[in-house]
Amino acid sequence: MPLDIYFFGLIAHVQVENTNVTRAVLVDGHGHSPVIFIPAAANPRLSDPHAPPSTFDSYGNLALGIKNWNVHIAGVADVQTTRATNFDTHVVALTSCLIDSDPMKKRINQRVHRKEHIANGTFSYFDYQGGTIETFTCYDEAATFANHQQSDPECVAHSTKYSITLPDPVVLTVSNGPRQETVTIDANSAILVFNFAPGHGHFPEFRDITDATDIRRPAPNPDRRCHSCVPVDARSVQAGEKAVMLPVDLQTFLEPFGPGTVECTQTRYP
Repeated sequence: MPLDIYFFGLIAHVQVENTNVTRAVLVDGHGHSPVIFIPAAANPRLSDPHAPPSTFDSYGNLALGIKNWNVHIAGVADVQTTRATNFDTHVVALTSCLIDSDPMKKRINQRVHRKEHIANGTFSYFDYQGGTIETFTCYDEAATFANHQQSDPECVAHSTKYSITLPDPVVLTVSNGPRQETVTIDANSAILVFNFAPGHGHFPEFRDITDATDIRRPAPNPDRRCHSCVPVDARSVQAGEKAVMLPVDLQTFLEPFGPGTVECTQTRYP
């Protein structure tokens, strides 16, 4: 069984130019907290129990704060990640939302490609390659993007899922400048990467990782429901076959992080 990584919240999946790497950019949004949740069943082991900031609960689950820490999976083959059709359908193309009279500015800031942090723009980066990326759940309400080329409400992703088969154990390398630590987990595991916050008004933060001057934002359409993707309240993150069981009621589990809104959807670039 593969390693499954679930992404939630204000995250842009950026294809790094001239490489096979996809960079999950955890965007610096007001009130957001970038966290990796690793369940006890994944048997997490830290090279340094104090870096990055980490907390084990009474059940052995690990919450790893990754603000200003970059993450990548060690030992992955240098090949591109396969994008499922539903990823392109439900994860919004960032370029389609950017506004600028100069088309050359409707692009990701070059510092993202160089893995440099942008002040008030990025929290951290999670690099992945190989494997597959797909939409896992969608917001129940469809969303309309103001002045978007597509005026009909769209079904947008609430979470995405990256899967890859690797030998045991799996090593996540976490770095902050020259400092480098590791988190080792069992290969047949599921982990969750969060960048959520309560409230509204999050989506415009994506503009800060681009060169554009403005961005269109999504608005929920209460009269239209998402029928082309599994709604968030009808699916659970469950991996019992791997001896990993995450909470069956995903909404209850996410409650401490804030349920999120369509403005906390993810984007892709290009």
